[in-house]
Amino acid sequence: MKVQLIAPLNGTGVGTHGQNLAYEIAQMRSSEIEFDILSTGLIKHSLSPEIADETRSYLMKQQIPKVHNVTIVLDVPKKCVEIAKNLDPEGTRIAYTVYELTPIFDGVLWKQLLELENYFHEIWVPIEHLRDVWPGDKSRVRVVPEGVRTDNPFPGTRVPASREMFTAVTIGKLEKRKGHYELFEALTTTNKPIFLEAFIYNPFLRLSYKSFCEHIGSLLN
Repeated sequence: MKVQLIAPLNGTGVGTHGQNLAYEIAQMRSSEIEFDILSTGLIKHSLSPEIADETRSYLMKQQIPKVHNVTIVLDVPKKCVEIAKNLDPEGTRIAYTVYELTPIFDGVLWKQLLELENYFHEIWVPIEHLRDVWPGDKSRVRVVPEGVRTDNPFPGTRVPASREMFTAVTIGKLEKRKGHYELFEALTTTNKPIFLEAFIYNPFLRLSYKSFCEHIGSLLN
């Protein structure tokens, strides 16, 4: 059996999911299943070093055949549709897609979601809510959690110096739609000392690490 993964490998949310999935596939060795990986958006500086080395090495060894028994396309709905139009019609096609919840009833996104059903035999989403709000045939939608890399070191968390401190945690790259700025603004309204854990690095911001920290500090002052 030949299985192909087509996904972005970069520092975005879906790209991180893509590179982790590609990394796990690169570790698999099977005489029965042949895996191919095709990147749609490799951003070298945003890849984790161990993932980048292993995945690039794997990509270089691949000679992608035209026909696959199964093709998994991981991306946002619009990109999945664009890629599907160029896929070989033979074999099973799976869209592993993610999308923002806020514009779910937007006409454009609604059309893109429904269009996925024209090109893919099965549609995977990471959480049950995305299946529940699916506008088309829910019987073709399967919940496949994104998973967690347990061997990937996570930055050690610190402990608040006092229980009296106001504690907050925020995760996700720094950009307006993630709501970090609203959190920072809300934190300025408390008179308590603040303990903030923020995992919000954005590889697309053209800032040095020092400038990035100074930018965050300016938001809290």
